Amino acid sequence: QFLVDIHSFWNNPSLPLPPHLLDPLLSLYCHASHTFEETLEAFELLISKGAKPGIQHYNKVLKSAVSKQHHHHQQYQNQQQQEDDKDKSQLIHDLEKAQQLFNRMRRSGAPAPDIISYNILIYGYGMSGNSIEAVHLFDEMTTSGFPPNESTYSSLISGLVKTESLDRASQLLQEMKYNGHRPTSETYSLLLRGLCAKGNHNFASSLLKEMRGQGQELDDLTFNALLGSLSRSLDINEDEARKLLEGDAM
Repeated sequence: QFLVDIHSFWNNPSLPLPPHLLDPLLSLYCHASHTFEETLEAFELLISKGAKPGIQHYNKVLKSAVSKQHHHHQQYQNQQQQEDDKDKSQLIHDLEKAQQLFNRMRRSGAPAPDIISYNILIYGYGMSGNSIEAVHLFDEMTTSGFPPNESTYSSLISGLVKTESLDRASQLLQEMKYNGHRPTSETYSLLLRGLCAKGNHNFASSLLKEMRGQGQELDDLTFNALLGSLSRSLDINEDEARKLLEGDAM
């Protein structure tokens, strides 16, 4: 029935978009479009056909900007780096377009951004390494009456770690806990890897103890990062470093 309705709609330019077609059509475009710009074009076309999208539809389009990466990763390391660079460049470009849509949502005639809208862009800017814009949106969100949730904090902490803004990331972790949000093991691990890369083992040690006290365990990537960093900084072999880590003493 969906295909029949779609066929009737597209073959009759004067036929308004039936409301029940908006969700499946938009999901299809967000999933199948090769670029974010194609998704935006399809979204505008649906609106021109009489669609009345709500905030959930705008958020779906925004999310496709940060979740859709249109490059295949290659097998070899140098090719992998080239593809990663392309992905980052594409993400930055897509974020510019997403920001334009977000700005339009701030004006009349479109649903106003909600906490999900803010979280999507904060996550995207964090992924792209633009922690300045991510912090700006975080501050704007809180002043607009949207208290940050666990997703907000985790996304912003991730972006700050990528740009080596570890003091601000550590501060946000404490604020996150103060406001009643329990950091996930992934959030702890992100900050721990950043701290160890900078040789800040004292704070890393306290975070590790706090994390384990909550029954959370390190993933292999973080454990190996801690192991190597501790071994190098104390000039000890990895077996000795492992004993320190497993004994919760650093």
